[in-house]
Amino acid sequence: MRTIKKFDGDIIVELADGFYPLSETVVFDENDSGNKDSRVIYRAANGAKPILSGGKLFSGKWEAADEVNWLPDGLVAYKVPLDRDAKLRAIYVNGERAAMTRRTATPL
Repeated sequence: MRTIKKFDGDIIVELADGFYPLSETVVFDENDSGNKDSRVIYRAANGAKPILSGGKLFSGKWEAADEVNWLPDGLVAYKVPLDRDAKLRAIYVNGERAAMTRRTATPL
């Protein structure tokens, strides 16, 4: 975007569907925007749901956490192994933020 001449109409930047991992914060400045002759519009492509994330995708086999047998109303806890070198701040499952355990304990 920074090298495109901005003098003849709007420029549309469309992001395709997919997961775009970021290793650092994206910083936009005046070189990424338009001017009086040309707007710059950033958007998802039609029907696409791009995800720009500083997080990481992980895959593993989810399994019922049988040791958590005290949840009410038939709720089931699940677990999956996760190797990481930094604090886990949030986890999303199918696009929804999931509740994470805060400690390992069985209520009395």
